[in-house]
Amino acid sequence: MTETQLGGSPLVTFEWTDFNFFKEKFINKITNDYKPNEIQSNVAKTTKHNLWESNFDYLNDEIFFPLKLWLMETSQIYINQKTNKNYRFVITESWAHVTDFGGYHAPHYHPHSTWSGVFYLTTTYTGANTWYMTYNEPKPGLEFLIDTYSIYPKEGMLALFPSHILHDAQPFLEKNSPRIILSFNAVCL
Repeated sequence: MTETQLGGSPLVTFEWTDFNFFKEKFINKITNDYKPNEIQSNVAKTTKHNLWESNFDYLNDEIFFPLKLWLMETSQIYINQKTNKNYRFVITESWAHVTDFGGYHAPHYHPHSTWSGVFYLTTTYTGANTWYMTYNEPKPGLEFLIDTYSIYPKEGMLALFPSHILHDAQPFLEKNSPRIILSFNAVCL
């Protein structure tokens, strides 16, 4: 686990040690479902360019059960340790993205959820996710605050973050293979 603070909000990464056992099966499922430039969720279509987005129940497919269980358990343990509470972590929406050359996702946040996550299935050197602290102007005495933070995809890594943080997916500029991720929104009950 690695934790970074962005203006007081945590951005946390975890690595799933069992990923290689499932990687090929997951990628095959996603690439079989892939439809170029189609936004099946019908959500925020104008913020997404040259990518496929599945419906918002993607992790409900039984093939992803081991991953979904790990995402929920890992997130719940982290949040309960951080808050000293006993929350139940519930994934409310989940989707896949396949981003082709030149594709990106404009800055956005995820309303109506508490936590969000990105799970990286492929490693890429472009197309980082960047999170932004939104404030009007930098002020003397606050130089120590980190106002942006970027994560470059690493296979089998989860990036977990509070849903209210503005973030994007930078342009993907690799021609040989697409960027493949699974994302989710969740609440604590």
